[in-house]
Amino acid sequence: MASTPLTIHATFFLKPGTEPQFFEAIKPLWEEIQSDDKLQYFNVFTNNREPGVIRLAEIWNANVEYLLTVRTTPTQQDVHEIT
Repeated sequence: MASTPLTIHATFFLKPGTEPQFFEAIKPLWEEIQSDDKLQYFNVFTNNREPGVIRLAEIWNANVEYLLTVRTTPTQQDVHEIT
């Protein structure tokens, strides 16, 4: 267990209009990680003034090694390939 929560912020710059494909691509990832007891928070943000920009925020009660070894899954790799 990590003593300090690990916060991850990711920004995706997509071609405007492809946001629905992105959300469809991350749906399996969200379904997969939401059952992980170490995930404390997950949210997706968009802004109408920035078409094609999507921001993710995650807070984990885990260390980097956990995320790189246990949480690195084919689903996560698929999302990165799509984006």
